[in-house]
Amino acid sequence: MKTTSLLPLVLCLFACKPNVTKQQQAEVLVKKYLDSTLNDPKSYEAISFEKLDSTYTSFKYSSESEVYNKKIDSLNDVLSIIDSKISTYTMAQLKQAQVDDKRISKQVEEILDAKAKAALKYKGDFTGYSIIHYYRAKNGFNAIIKTSNTFMIDSTLTKVWDVKK
Repeated sequence: MKTTSLLPLVLCLFACKPNVTKQQQAEVLVKKYLDSTLNDPKSYEAISFEKLDSTYTSFKYSSESEVYNKKIDSLNDVLSIIDSKISTYTMAQLKQAQVDDKRISKQVEEILDAKAKAALKYKGDFTGYSIIHYYRAKNGFNAIIKTSNTFMIDSTLTKVWDVKK
């Protein structure tokens, strides 16, 4: 009878893990990363961590942004051609070049406006997390320095993949 009453307790001990938040997972991951990369890991002293933040792909690197950039580059190429030949134009050609220049410049402005609006609406793909950490540690000259870095962490909270100073 006693063994059956202890069975749920034993199962709970093995199945019930303490709830570890994503924030705590990230902090542990950053500390492990620093332990393997600092000049003197024993000198490490944590000051604080900021709140864990989600990261997303940037509009700047999206295919949609690239389409806008190609249109702008194409129009700028036309403007460059006009400018490079301006000294050879007759008066009539010069007047037409000025009209073309204004028209193309207006098109570039419209595309830039459209690109800015698209960037505001852009919803990037989730790429992981970032967390800012303030700490002290010895540098290569054995001097203790205060540092803050932004640590980029993968979406599964298993690897620091980049550090921004």
